[in-house]
Amino acid sequence: MQETTYSAACPSGLIVTVREAQVRDVKQLGKAARDSRVDSLAEFLSALTVGVEDPGPYTWSGQRVISTDGKVNWSAALQGDSSAMFINARVNAFGTDLYFKVSCANSLCRKQVERHIEIKDIVQHGLSDLAFKTVTEHGTDHQFELELPRCGVVVGWKLLTRADQHKVDRIIEDKIDEVGPASLLVRLPYIAGCGTPGERSKFVNHLVVSDSDFLRESYEEHDILLEDMVEVTCSRCGHIFETPLPTGKDFFSSRSAAPPRPSKNGRSKRSTNSDTSQFLEEDTGTSEAR
Repeated sequence: MQETTYSAACPSGLIVTVREAQVRDVKQLGKAARDSRVDSLAEFLSALTVGVEDPGPYTWSGQRVISTDGKVNWSAALQGDSSAMFINARVNAFGTDLYFKVSCANSLCRKQVERHIEIKDIVQHGLSDLAFKTVTEHGTDHQFELELPRCGVVVGWKLLTRADQHKVDRIIEDKIDEVGPASLLVRLPYIAGCGTPGERSKFVNHLVVSDSDFLRESYEEHDILLEDMVEVTCSRCGHIFETPLPTGKDFFSSRSAAPPRPSKNGRSKRSTNSDTSQFLEEDTGTSEAR
């Protein structure tokens, strides 16, 4: 059977030729997701990518993103590109509609709220001109140096790659740190005066909020950014809150592509026909696309 392919553009400017996802790909995605040592998302995207039409910023001679035979190493690509590609593959497989449930953030309510969005409408911001030029000339591991205004410490921060995000996920999974500190630890390969992992971790955890916000604004100005926080209004208490785009087991599945059908007892239920979520058990780690 002939495979159907299409062009897919990433926020960085990378354009690839991608084939449609098959059952075997989703099986592998679920199998790899159960082993945290394997970056299931990177392997899934690599399997779907069959060619490169435009390398975008990945042209540096020492880069590890695009091989000489035109293969894409998604682990070395920027996290924003991999997240955008996963969303693109999902839209191509199941359409743009995403239906999901989330618990109300009000601790006195906690109602399961149903929400619907069109994921094609997620706004994607590309690299700044400076970041694009830097990746082109030095690769994705280059450090941007700056001095934190409150504590006066010089740090070097980097653009987040898919491998970096997988490292963040492992840190959180191993309960070494929470999401904020874990992301900063990976983002900051250099902290003046901190030579050991323990010293770096202590610095990050004791960083004042104003310096942390300054850092976040600095890398959000230059890195790829997907506006993937979803606003939810609770139908019971009226509480308004935001939740990250849910990329767990139902994301790449027909279960999330159509509204739930009401059952006889009034509770909604999902159809299991042609359902690929049976192969998926874990989140694919697209939560930070910065």
